[in-house]
Amino acid sequence: MPDLGDTIEARELGLDGRRLHVWAECPSCLNRRWAAVRTLDNGTNRRCQACVRAALKKSFKVGRAQGC
Repeated sequence: MPDLGDTIEARELGLDGRRLHVWAECPSCLNRRWAAVRTLDNGTNRRCQACVRAALKKSFKVGRAQGC
């Protein structure tokens, strides 16, 4: 198991291209995954896909009319 902050190229993960990936941790659920360095530097995609989906589901249900 890699340590947090380990960097690897995409082709070593079986992906196309030469983009760098870092072993990162989701701040919400503490799930660890390989994430592209560029997206982490921009401040996007800090959370894992499951946490992002859960947040989107919750946001769409807020304004829904009841009883229709």
